[in-house]
Amino acid sequence: GRDVTEFGDYFRTQKWTQGPGNDQPNLASDIIKTKVSASIAHMYKRPRTWLEGFYGSGWGTSSAQLTDAVYRNFCVGHNLLTLHGLYYTTYGGYWEWAPPCNHFRMPYWKHMDRFLGCSKQLSYLMTRGVHVCDVAIVYPTAALEGGINGDAAVKCAFETAEHLYRNTVDFDFIDFESIDRATIENGKLCVSDESFRVVIVPSMETVRFEMISKLNEFAKAGGIVLFVGALPIASDRVGRNDLELERLVGEIAGITKPVSTKDEVLELIRKSFTNDIIAESKPFIQHRNIDGNDVYFIYGAKQCEKVFLRAAGAVRLFDPWTGNETELAVISQDKNGTELYMPLGEKDMQIIAFERNGQPRIGVAETKSTEKSVDGEWDFRLIPTMDNRYGDFIQPPTDGCIGAQARFVNYSQGDRKKEIQCGYETYFYKLGALPEADDAALLALDNINENTSVEIGGKSYQFTAYDYSLRYGILGDAGPQHSYHGLKGKVSDEFIALGKKVVTHANSNSRYDPEPEGNYYYLWSAVYSDSDCEVYAKTGSIAPVKIYVDKQLVDGDKIKLHAGINELLLRYDQAGRTYFILDRAETTPKQTYPLATSWYNNDTILQFCPNYKHIGDSCTFEFTAPPATEAIHLYSKVPARVYFDGIESNVTYNSVRYTAKPTSVNTHTCKVRIETKAAPGCFESTIYDYIDIDCGDGKISIGDWGEIDGLRCYSGGAVYSKTISIAKADKVEIDLGEVGCSCELRVNGSSAGVKMTAPYRFDITKLVHDGENQIEAEVYNTLYNHYLTIPTGYNNNRQKSGLYGDVKLIYTK
Repeated sequence: GRDVTEFGDYFRTQKWTQGPGNDQPNLASDIIKTKVSASIAHMYKRPRTWLEGFYGSGWGTSSAQLTDAVYRNFCVGHNLLTLHGLYYTTYGGYWEWAPPCNHFRMPYWKHMDRFLGCSKQLSYLMTRGVHVCDVAIVYPTAALEGGINGDAAVKCAFETAEHLYRNTVDFDFIDFESIDRATIENGKLCVSDESFRVVIVPSMETVRFEMISKLNEFAKAGGIVLFVGALPIASDRVGRNDLELERLVGEIAGITKPVSTKDEVLELIRKSFTNDIIAESKPFIQHRNIDGNDVYFIYGAKQCEKVFLRAAGAVRLFDPWTGNETELAVISQDKNGTELYMPLGEKDMQIIAFERNGQPRIGVAETKSTEKSVDGEWDFRLIPTMDNRYGDFIQPPTDGCIGAQARFVNYSQGDRKKEIQCGYETYFYKLGALPEADDAALLALDNINENTSVEIGGKSYQFTAYDYSLRYGILGDAGPQHSYHGLKGKVSDEFIALGKKVVTHANSNSRYDPEPEGNYYYLWSAVYSDSDCEVYAKTGSIAPVKIYVDKQLVDGDKIKLHAGINELLLRYDQAGRTYFILDRAETTPKQTYPLATSWYNNDTILQFCPNYKHIGDSCTFEFTAPPATEAIHLYSKVPARVYFDGIESNVTYNSVRYTAKPTSVNTHTCKVRIETKAAPGCFESTIYDYIDIDCGDGKISIGDWGEIDGLRCYSGGAVYSKTISIAKADKVEIDLGEVGCSCELRVNGSSAGVKMTAPYRFDITKLVHDGENQIEAEVYNTLYNHYLTIPTGYNNNRQKSGLYGDVKLIYTK
């Protein structure tokens, strides 16, 4: 709709569509796109304006963000929602198409029927009756067709339109054919049951002659025809120099003086008649007339804000979540309209309906509210939701749902300390980008590590740790995916990346370009061999220009190694992506393990080990486990000792993984420490997969559960419960404050409802009794946490998880 001549003439082609519509990516609410679609529906009596939402918003898209985006778009003009996609599979998290997938994989799916029910009620109500607005803006197709400053007309039309709507003046775009067939009644231009007081011609130097003729009649009948910017100088009748066109335009301009800016347009409209809605907060708005009754949809208005609505009658408030209605008292009402205080807040869709034959209730009752904080700990229990029987979340498939896991741990060995993602290892130390190469300076060094410095060209450079996983490759970069819009189930064999990372193809792919500092790189490591042997050097599209083993230059792709440690130095003279492997076998077997490089679990490949001097030294892995941790299960390449809060536990081994249980369960969080001995090529990656955690019923303070190591990557649900003392009152509510992201509240075993968006405030008057009451909040988050360890470009939408308050009771008299 932003391209007015798309398909030749966007209005004239799309008017045949039963449900004109558009997409709104990334939770957008593009006013112009939506208004074009909705206006086509209004002008040609199409029942639906279709919204495809909201591709590309990411795996962290919350129920609150979905609700907000739907409310904005529906107020502007949509009334039919199609969520972007349901994937057949997400293949261990490595398959997507401009996510999210707002369906059964999302943790808050259990509550999704409420959101869909709300959308359905809005869809139904917003297809009833007729859209009401005062302003029509000519869709400037003719201006582009005529070839005279058409772009200026489009710019003027769209900027004026957005400015009006943002200032609570609703409008429709109108095409020349709708103007031609319109009737003029009581100073209004009437078409398809809508009527307009104002028609804006946006800097159109080329127009349809019949349209100007009709607008001339409209202006003489008392309507407002407003030329903004340039006046028409040509038409489809005889082109330029048309005296009749000049006459018609001149007569219109004589009735309503042309204006130059969008602010002048707004000022003239506000002065010309009583505006339909006056609200200082400038919310999203839509007004419909249903069976003669006025219904206003308002989103973004502040609670208790004084608003004027140009309607009269008995006033009711509709709740799209429940279908309930309540009577609203108003401040005042006369023949011009009604003043009232907005009953709800900025995050509520406030649907205010006037029964034209009813009498309003004048005067707002005074209320007095008191608040009481709900402090202290809550009982806490996890409800896993990520069903992995088909391998949607982790490959290969596993039984049941994925619960708590430690995927990031704090690693230390001697002076080396860092946070790692399980399975990633420092396999090289890297130097570069360098403006020049100096092999001799590198070969003169001994015992290289991440603190080693070297002088090249009179400047000092320092080695850095280069980490990757033999299974997943580069951390946070899956490599080329051969498609747009996300991961397509590929893991690249190229685990060496040199140069500046450049993300391409809608977050799906990346390349590595030369860096301004220089284009020379060194990788230093060591490799252990249990015997004298000859191995094959296998490399990607970029091969090292020099290979040194034990400081001796190697010629050819066969390399002789001696038993024990062999030091390795690689020099690269260009940026890009590649790999370097030493393999006993001449051919590389095809990988059958899902989501893995060709090198994973391959016994013929020698593992790099730059920290070889510390083989046999103790390695420690530490993390904070969730409340009531009953056991952990870990995959380790060597035997492990496990400590819970400093107390060593009994560790059992079942040929696949180690299991450790604390001697006594801490109902709160606990500190877990795992100790192993480093082996060749086996330091950080000793713990080579996620650590599974079994949890019972524990205790927790309110806050983001993602701050706990063992829940940092947990996507699912949890129940918070506690007993609190409550006094009966006229009205008792509990406000949970901030919640991430959907929540059902139960009081004494009975549901007080589900909230998908703020305010997370529940009326519990009928469910409480004087004294002790059991409160239970069942909360679900998004897939953001799970996707922290998946190299998607669609997980930048940071979300908190759980109940993080402040929680309070509200007594109202």
